[in-house]
Amino acid sequence: TEINYNATAANDLSSNNYVFSNAGQDGDGITVNIGANVTRIPSYIFLPDSYIEPYVPNIITVNFAEGSVCERIGQSAFDDCSSLTSIAIPNSVTSIGDRAFRNCGSLTSITIPSSVTSIGNYAFGYCRSLTEINYNATAANDLPNNDYVFAGAGQDGTGITVNIGVNVTRIPAYIFQSFNANIGYDSSSSFLNITTVNFAEGSVCESIGKNAFGGCYNLTSITISASVTSIGSNAFYRCYALAEVYNYSNVTTNLPSYAKIIYNASDLSSGKPETRITVVDKVQYYNYGDDFIALAPISRNVTEVTLDNRTTEINQYAFYICNDLVSVAILDSVTSIGWYAFSDCVSLTSVSIPASVTSIGSYAFRQCTSLTSITIPEGVTSIGSGAFRDCSNLASITINAITPPTLGNSAIPSNVTNIYVPSASVSAYQAASGWSSYSSIISAIV
Repeated sequence: TEINYNATAANDLSSNNYVFSNAGQDGDGITVNIGANVTRIPSYIFLPDSYIEPYVPNIITVNFAEGSVCERIGQSAFDDCSSLTSIAIPNSVTSIGDRAFRNCGSLTSITIPSSVTSIGNYAFGYCRSLTEINYNATAANDLPNNDYVFAGAGQDGTGITVNIGVNVTRIPAYIFQSFNANIGYDSSSSFLNITTVNFAEGSVCESIGKNAFGGCYNLTSITISASVTSIGSNAFYRCYALAEVYNYSNVTTNLPSYAKIIYNASDLSSGKPETRITVVDKVQYYNYGDDFIALAPISRNVTEVTLDNRTTEINQYAFYICNDLVSVAILDSVTSIGWYAFSDCVSLTSVSIPASVTSIGSYAFRQCTSLTSITIPEGVTSIGSGAFRDCSNLASITINAITPPTLGNSAIPSNVTNIYVPSASVSAYQAASGWSSYSSIISAIV
């Protein structure tokens, strides 16, 4: 039930040493006490030889002695310690190694102290119960773009709140990214479930690094403090549920283009407006005035969606890369489909577009490779560039609009063999800009 660790010069272990494997299984849990004079916790010291019971040491708490001088937590030191619920990293620690706390599935809160300058790859990866990250590091280095400190964290909870400490001057590049955002794909098991980012009152943060929050799919709201003078490229890349950016700074570059409302400093004289993010039937919605906008699903692996009947718009990127989505019922309250809205939904076989829709955005259904046919309602007046691009199995499109909608470049893939339009409009479509290149496959709806 107790490990008192006082070694001041112990070497790192190799990855196939299992010092405490299976320890503590018959008790109420192990408390590890790190002595005041311990300067480093060796790599792999508490690693089990398997991540499943009975091999996992039943460590529940790690305490550092008052006045601790520990500077380094080694690689995989507590990797797979799935029972660990509590650890207070002391202010003496400057380095947290690769996978140091990976798969600590019972941790709900973690504080990165002000002294930390480097955090390793997957250091807190797959801490699936995490709901709070208190980030206080004042001199942490930028991370490389293939490091994922918190990948997969928070997936078993309601979402993670990140609190940026008052003395933090910069948020390092890539620190909270879910995956390599430049690749453009991640598995549903590795996304980082951050929902909110708060800057402490009186924050002195000056910069938000490149890709700092890249791929945080469920981030819906962020307040940027007035002290910020730079926001790195792609800082919020692929944060597709981000609806509200409360920007108290004067920086306007590299803010996410798909946020529905961006409040600039001049708009905030009366204070921050009320946040209106709700969840209905697996989908996050943003309610602003008379608009009820579908933002994103609460999980990227949803298989079927029926949108709420109050929905007026489907936001850009709302269901982007929902790889398991098979069918979508869009109700007749919707007038606009943004997006990249369903781009790369490779399993999507059925889409019901209601008569209320008047516009289909650029790349809205790009690379929906399981779609074989689509019907576009009479009220649609515009189809954006690449709307159905790379839909490699799309054979037929039925368009009920009497007047040919404006058609963007590469909206229709070359593999489409039939475009059906109202009989009275066949010649109009065959002569219309954009449509004329498909004249040979345009015929009347039977």
